[in-house]
Amino acid sequence: MPQSTVDQLLSLAMQDHKAGRLSDAERAYQRILAAHPAQVDALHMLGVVAYQAGRFDDAINLISQAIALSPRNATMYSNLGAPLRKARRVDEAIAAYRRAISLDPNSATVHNNLGNALADAGLTNEAIAAFETAIELKSGYATAHSSLGSAFGETGQVSKAIHSYRMAIALGMRSPELRQNLAHALLAKGEFLEGWAEYEWRAECEDFASLRHCFAEPRWDGRSLDGQTLLIRAEQGQGNTIQFIHYLPMVAQRAPQFIVEVQPSLKRLLSPLMVGKLGGIIVGHDEPLPSFDFQCPLLSLPKLFRTTLQTVPSQIPYLTADPHLTDVWRTRLAAYDGVVKIGVAWAGGRNHVNDHNRSIVLTMLAPLATVGDVQFISLQKGAPASQTSHPPAGMDLLDLTADVSDFADTAALIANLDLVICVDTAVAHLAGALGKPVWTLLPFTPDWRWMLARQDSPWYPTMRLFRQPAPGDWNTTIGRVAAELSIWIASRRDD
Repeated sequence: MPQSTVDQLLSLAMQDHKAGRLSDAERAYQRILAAHPAQVDALHMLGVVAYQAGRFDDAINLISQAIALSPRNATMYSNLGAPLRKARRVDEAIAAYRRAISLDPNSATVHNNLGNALADAGLTNEAIAAFETAIELKSGYATAHSSLGSAFGETGQVSKAIHSYRMAIALGMRSPELRQNLAHALLAKGEFLEGWAEYEWRAECEDFASLRHCFAEPRWDGRSLDGQTLLIRAEQGQGNTIQFIHYLPMVAQRAPQFIVEVQPSLKRLLSPLMVGKLGGIIVGHDEPLPSFDFQCPLLSLPKLFRTTLQTVPSQIPYLTADPHLTDVWRTRLAAYDGVVKIGVAWAGGRNHVNDHNRSIVLTMLAPLATVGDVQFISLQKGAPASQTSHPPAGMDLLDLTADVSDFADTAALIANLDLVICVDTAVAHLAGALGKPVWTLLPFTPDWRWMLARQDSPWYPTMRLFRQPAPGDWNTTIGRVAAELSIWIASRRDD
């Protein structure tokens, strides 16, 4: 194939590529390479197509071949970093971006990409420096401002995060994820009214597609409904449902005829509140919905009721365990009468975006085993519950969760305990809603609902928060819990 034909084909392929016609571009690049296997631009761009198509290993291989032929091309190193990140080869991605910067130190895009890879690796302070360099090189770089905001948030610098998010928005970035990040930062800081408003952007995010049900019925705006039925839809995790179901008595005052759609695992627990006290209807996500006139996602209620830090609904208990089930579990625990009984849970659901930071393994609770005269009771469900077969040395741990079928059973079990110690999971919300003393272990950058620096929660008056002093430092946190537990048990003896 003559060089003129190669040049013409390459030009047409890049036009198709730029227009998003990836299959046409891919065929053209392959045709060039069939005749000229070492055509570096075709190799490089075919690798970019593979990346865009989600074939990350192919992309790495093709772009690496191109780099071998043209080892001083900064763009190729930068484009190699992207599939390396997607393939979770983060150290290699960082090296590729650093090589690109050594060849072209004035590329704001590459500095931003390096920052993202550094953030992936947990090197957040280095990521901040990379994002700041990108902004210095390109002051109107909205994406870098947004990324910088996320990095500030990870290091607990929430005010700086808010400023960076606002800069990205002012520069024209139109991203629902950006607005959701801003909402989280505002809510963590206690700026609730603006935070709730920004939180409505979650419905446009990829992770919240379930909120975009095509209901013909309109969204409720908080008005009083006379003779019309309102649907409240639970969303996100079970802990969210337990926390924000607290708004339903307020809802019932404005909309006496209402339906609540919840996770099946919560239906039996919540039925006494919904049906017995408020006169509503409760259905599981897996059941047909009765007819309704208006609908509203559960976590939009704080916005509708204009919740501030001073008006957070905090009356407890707002959930109660079924008396019959409570008696059943009391009988199961009769052998431990007179002994301090402490429930423990150490892991949340694996699908949670921050689960790798919030969950721990049971062996990390070993310092609690040094506290005497305690019977620990497992409240852990799911795959991590298997760890109960090998508890920390010296920990007397009872596991009855094989007979816990849903949260109604968990609530009845908790009703028979003196204290709950757990990570940020639904168990913490349930214990708080029941008015049970609960100590919640939080990562350095916790979920927005736990706010900043506080040792208490405005949502749950009986809850104490134990925060990591530095990212990943569970040892200090759990050591403090053990020390406080010794004091707490001693005070009970004195009483």
